[in-house]
Amino acid sequence: MKTYSLDKVVRNALSEKQYPMHFYLQFLQYGIDGFRELNFDVLRNVKSVRLNINSYKAAKLPCDYVDYIRVGTESGQYIIPWGEKENSFNRLNKVNSSGVKIAYSDVEASAGLLPNNWEGFWYTNYINDKGEHLGRIFNNYPAHREAFVVLKERDEIQFDTGIVGSTVTMDYITDGMSVDACNMVHPYAIDTIKKYIFWRYKEAGRHYSLQERQLCKQEYYNAERILRARMNSIDTMDIHRVMKRSYGPTIKN
Repeated sequence: MKTYSLDKVVRNALSEKQYPMHFYLQFLQYGIDGFRELNFDVLRNVKSVRLNINSYKAAKLPCDYVDYIRVGTESGQYIIPWGEKENSFNRLNKVNSSGVKIAYSDVEASAGLLPNNWEGFWYTNYINDKGEHLGRIFNNYPAHREAFVVLKERDEIQFDTGIVGSTVTMDYITDGMSVDACNMVHPYAIDTIKKYIFWRYKEAGRHYSLQERQLCKQEYYNAERILRARMNSIDTMDIHRVMKRSYGPTIKN
């Protein structure tokens, strides 16, 4: 897709206001700040990585990580998402006598919380003589094995002890400051970034009146609203599809 560098956007802003290159560094700093803010809520530049799970069932967060979108297991072209389990995970590391970090013992397996996979168990308790399911399976499979919690104080993502596999896939939001394709500016965002630069420049200047500052601020927010509308591609058919996917057959008693 067509993208632009932040350097080109800043030079375009200087040319538009007929300012010399002496203002380049100041405009560039404002452009970086504006681009970073837009990445969080509007542009939402997404990166995908495979994280290696270490010996104590954790993985290091990427250096440009801001917030996660999805964590899960690869299944061909699809990702099977996992669930966050923030309220019950122990945020402290377990260490052995030598001070080496180790994994916690599998409490759920030892307590017998895992489901009974014996076929006769299900037919005896939940299937009638006509092969119909009787329902009433409350709190089935309480042990959530595909669970994780993001520990920002450790700069890690911690997984359940019973997790199987050595890697996990994560889609996350970046701040756009890393040196890769994610720091390229989308064409929709060029005008918004320029309006942000002009607003911040006048906010810092002492010779601009309050009315001029407020006008620049309002112009920036108007440009941001247009950007949000352009980036949001949802339409009526998308809403209908979501509603239809919410309905489906289920076991009733």
